[in-house]
Amino acid sequence: MDKEVGFHDKINVSEEGNKNPFFIMEIEHAPKNEDLVTRNIHRHPFYEMIFVTQGELTIEVDFKKHFVKEGSILLFSPLQIHHPEKVTKKYTCVLIRFYPILFESADFLKDISVFNYDLISLNEEYFNKCKTVLKELIEEFNSDLPLKNIAIGNLLKNFLIALQRSIPEDTSEKSVEDVFSKFNYLIVENEFKIAKPSYYAEELRISSRSLNDITKRNTGFAAGEYIKSKTIFEAQRLLCYTSLTVKEIAYALGFDDVAYFSRFFKKAANISAIEYRKEFLSNNKVS
Repeated sequence: MDKEVGFHDKINVSEEGNKNPFFIMEIEHAPKNEDLVTRNIHRHPFYEMIFVTQGELTIEVDFKKHFVKEGSILLFSPLQIHHPEKVTKKYTCVLIRFYPILFESADFLKDISVFNYDLISLNEEYFNKCKTVLKELIEEFNSDLPLKNIAIGNLLKNFLIALQRSIPEDTSEKSVEDVFSKFNYLIVENEFKIAKPSYYAEELRISSRSLNDITKRNTGFAAGEYIKSKTIFEAQRLLCYTSLTVKEIAYALGFDDVAYFSRFFKKAANISAIEYRKEFLSNNKVS
C-alpha cells in the first residue's frame, strides 16, 4: 500500500491544537486535480456533516458511492472512511464538525437516528429551516460572546432536531427506532470491537431478547449477527485503507486469538483477510 488512509484528528486545520469541540465553515469547491483528491481519503474521530447549498458532488463513504445534490446533507459518524471523487463542477457547502462533549447531555445523540443515515435529502421547508439555523451557528462560532459553546450546543441541537423531523416517522416505530439508534451509537463508541449482545443489552437496560427482536425488525438479522457484520466491515476498512497487519487489526477489534479472527473473517467474507487486502489493492490504486 503506497499510502494509507489519513486520520485527520484536527477539527479545525487552521488552529493549533484541538481546543474546540466544534467547527463550522462555508466552503466553495472548484474542480481540482485527481492527485489532490486521492490524498483526501481519510477518517475522523469526530462527527461531520456536509450540507450542500449549491451544486453537486460525488463521494464514496465506506465503499458506497453517494451522489449529493443541492438540498442534501451527508452525515459521517466517527471513523467512517471518506473518499471524495474528482470535483468536475463547482459546489458550495457548509462543513460542520463536532464532538458529543458539546452537548450538556451525552444521551442526546442516542436519542436521534439521523446518524443511522449517510445521506438525507431535504424538502424545501426543511432546507430553509436548516439554512437559517446554520447561518446563526456560523455567526455564533465567529463571535467572541460569553457562553459561546453553550449557545453553539443549543443551536446544533436545533439543527439536528430539524434533520430528525425531516425524516418521515411512523409513530408506532418510534421506541424501536430510538433503541436501535442507541445500539448503533454504542457500537461506534466501542470502536466496532467484537462483543456479545448481552454487553449492549446491559448498556441499553433492556433484555438480550428485546435487543434481538429490535435488531431483527430493523435489519432482518439477529443482534449477534449484526454486531459481527459491523466488526467485519471495520476489518475490511482497516485492511483496505491502512497498513496495519492482520494481527494488529485482530487486536484492535477485540480478538485475543489472531487465528480465531482469521477464521472469523474468512467465514464472513469467503476469503482470507490477506487475500481480501491483495484483491482490493489490485483493483483500487490507493496512492
